[in-house]
Amino acid sequence: MVHPSGPCPSGLRRVQRRGISAVSDSSPVTVWVFLGDGARWPSGVFQTRERAESWIKVGELTGMLTEYPLDADVSTTGR
Repeated sequence: MVHPSGPCPSGLRRVQRRGISAVSDSSPVTVWVFLGDGARWPSGVFQTRERAESWIKVGELTGMLTEYPLDADVSTTGR
């Protein structure tokens, strides 16, 4: 998440790399991916579970919602 100059929100720290200022906490960054029933490819990718579940409910969809970490090999996650 890019953060404008100024104090960081509570619990976060500012990271400066190659001229890019970002705010980071110690928890891994994840996304929520929805794969509709019978679909080959994801139908939606969301920053929060709440947004994903709302979108699924509004669309009256069925399928699988999975949380994935960014910048990680998911084939070894959880082993």
